[in-house]
Amino acid sequence: MGYFDKFKDLGKRPTNSSANLNAFIKSMDKSPKEIKRHTNLYTSGGEFSLVKPITTNLAYEYVGSYHIHPNKGPMEGSMHKDEPHKTLIPLSEDAANIIRTKLGWDCYPNNDYSKFVPLSNNTNQGGGTY
Repeated sequence: MGYFDKFKDLGKRPTNSSANLNAFIKSMDKSPKEIKRHTNLYTSGGEFSLVKPITTNLAYEYVGSYHIHPNKGPMEGSMHKDEPHKTLIPLSEDAANIIRTKLGWDCYPNNDYSKFVPLSNNTNQGGGTY
């Protein structure tokens, strides 16, 4: 369902007004940050790993195209697809800051890069720069 498809049922009378109204309000309670995906990005290395590294020196460095999913974080491949694909883990604060800046929130609280936190689960949504 596309973003604007949510508006086509506005003129219809709901059968259970409070339940349908609550569902509609919940579906509309999404900021553009939550629905925007950043695609066709590229790393030449040194930024991300395919698995959680034991240390930066023992990381499996990822080189190639990636995208940023708003609920899953950076992932391999230039665009999101239905087939399984791996999540990327930042290797440094600079790499994590690339993701934070593009998404507009602190998706790696306490600099734990192995745990991406989507905006809906993030308690630290204040301003600031990264």
